[in-house]
Amino acid sequence: MPERSQQEHILKETSCKSQDSQLLLQYPAKGVAGESEPGCYTTLPQFRHKRLFVALASEPFRWFESGEKLWELRRFGRQFNDARVCVGREVELRRGYSTKDSIWGEVNTVVVAESIAEFFKKVPFSEVIPIAESLSDAVEIAQQIIGHDDQKVIGFRVDINEARDPASEPVHSTD
Repeated sequence: MPERSQQEHILKETSCKSQDSQLLLQYPAKGVAGESEPGCYTTLPQFRHKRLFVALASEPFRWFESGEKLWELRRFGRQFNDARVCVGREVELRRGYSTKDSIWGEVNTVVVAESIAEFFKKVPFSEVIPIAESLSDAVEIAQQIIGHDDQKVIGFRVDINEARDPASEPVHSTD
């Protein structure tokens, strides 16, 4: 099975079945210049069918609610990595931890970058931090939230599901 390129890339997914009926994901990667790189395959994570829980402060929650914010940016790590954050995974964006205020959606696109500045070369900063007036302003705000710019980050675009019925929400762990 080919390994993923270590280059920063945008991950988009297509599902397929292997000969032994294991569900596999294909990630056709695009390099920084936009040229296609060979796709690579990985087995489907066991938590793919559980929702990705994302706690948000009130202001970013309102930005998602209003449609101003399309992307969430997190420090790359145990909770947020390219195995757990995958295209097609259901997402619960919740205002804080103890409220019932939730927005449901699905991961549409995933971007992994070696730094916040590199991330914003691939994703318009205004779709991540709508109040930022410039790229440098966006980097500074993101650094205040997730840490220094020299840390690997993962961002994901969320397509909001307007038709989701909160009464039918299953109870899941916070993977």
